[in-house]
Amino acid sequence: MFTTFNYFRQYNDNRPIDDNKEFYKKFSNEREFGSYFRNIDHLIKNRFMNTFGFVNNIILRRMPRNILDIGCGNGVNLPFSNLYPYIEYEGVDYAEKSVQASEKQFPNAKIQVMDAFNLSYKKNKFDLAILSSVLILYKSKNDRHKLLMQASRVLNDNGILIAIIWKDSLILKYSIYLSRLIARLKKIPLPKDFNGVHFTESEAVKMFEYSGFKVLELCHTAVEYGILESVRYITMKKYLRDFKSREKEAGKIYPQNNKEDLILSSGSPVLTKLFYFVSNYFPQAFSMFSIYVLEKK
Repeated sequence: MFTTFNYFRQYNDNRPIDDNKEFYKKFSNEREFGSYFRNIDHLIKNRFMNTFGFVNNIILRRMPRNILDIGCGNGVNLPFSNLYPYIEYEGVDYAEKSVQASEKQFPNAKIQVMDAFNLSYKKNKFDLAILSSVLILYKSKNDRHKLLMQASRVLNDNGILIAIIWKDSLILKYSIYLSRLIARLKKIPLPKDFNGVHFTESEAVKMFEYSGFKVLELCHTAVEYGILESVRYITMKKYLRDFKSREKEAGKIYPQNNKEDLILSSGSPVLTKLFYFVSNYFPQAFSMFSIYVLEKK
């Protein structure tokens, strides 16, 4: 397990972030839905994630009566509510403006302001629940356990939980270490604000089993996303993120060849081509996302 440090302090007037939960709520409300950055920008920006198709496959195989999207945020999975209008799709998030915007974009979904640590639903209500990039926000084992226990409580006895987390990717991890070593040698100040937790497979399985879940299936995905992030860390672009209009992605046209798109997006053709070549032989060294299909024990 390792944690990443990123760029959020600059969004907090360069002050330390004492409460990550409250910061993410403010960040989501003000930026992702209260400003120029929109849901479609988010989806385009994360086009290398490659998680949607796998989750879709799970839904098609399971055909649940209802789905709960916990921490639905800016709608990575909410489009399923439009694809399958006969499935009762509900989403919860603690950012009010996120919920308001999502309600407009996804009228088939019932979306509410709710704390994932204290879900107000009755026990055994849902056939399927999704926790997408939520567990990664909490370094505390106890916090992650509370989130998983809430998901378990609202799932029926045969219910399925889809947990999407960040993978402890070998190349990404050492790209981050290298970037911070280069920064120290060149005396470049880098941010130390917490961004997210990356889990090894054994750590993730232990976490889920501790909370009463059995792993039914596992998929490691987002190899290209891992390449992109690794390059951005080494070139320091990851630490220089601009929260202004240049982040707007809607309206841009990218190459239809994924490799060309990846090279263009990374800003470092040589390093990207090298990592892309290596990833053909060692994809798991770059894969950034792990999707766990879990069943209550």
